[in-house]
Amino acid sequence: MKIKTKIQLIFLTIFFASMIPLYFYIFHSFKGVLETSLLRSLELTNDAVMLNLRNHMNSGDQAKLNQAKEEVKALPLVFRFEVHRSKYVNELFPSGLKISDDGAVASVLESKNEYFAMEDYKGKYSSRLIEPLIATKECMSCHTNIKEGEALGAMEIVRSSEKSKEAIWKLKITILAAMSAFTIVVLALLNIFFSKHVTT
Repeated sequence: MKIKTKIQLIFLTIFFASMIPLYFYIFHSFKGVLETSLLRSLELTNDAVMLNLRNHMNSGDQAKLNQAKEEVKALPLVFRFEVHRSKYVNELFPSGLKISDDGAVASVLESKNEYFAMEDYKGKYSSRLIEPLIATKECMSCHTNIKEGEALGAMEIVRSSEKSKEAIWKLKITILAAMSAFTIVVLALLNIFFSKHVTT
């Protein structure tokens, strides 16, 4: 094998070895920013919903509370909305509803930490947020069997992220196209360089 060819192969190996990790780094960095943005959007939605629901909870009007829940479910792009009861609420206000056996919901109720994930929901790319409903002093007047800071339940919202999926796909194509173009330019420059300066 000619020295020229060996040098070209070494350069190409180094080049591709650095470009591939760079591609994945750029892609995952963008995806992380996108997921953070979606999480923040869902948190803001949940805060507004919870404020409305809490007002109905405090009033004790179950009909208005149910109506408020249905209004959330009817919002554009919302696939699912549920308020899951904790065992404390079920003990104090029996309703025949079972405690959710969903692993993510159970984890939120136990840890009192929110859960967020990008996942498929009935074949649709979605963002899912589950937030604990923490008992405050105001809750104690009705929820007499629970301590302040315990989880009364968990609020779950699943919203379509199909547009985000499209954005991620377009980003992949854009990065790949840009890197392919850059690779062609680099290869052309290397070929010119070796043609002029390396003859063996």
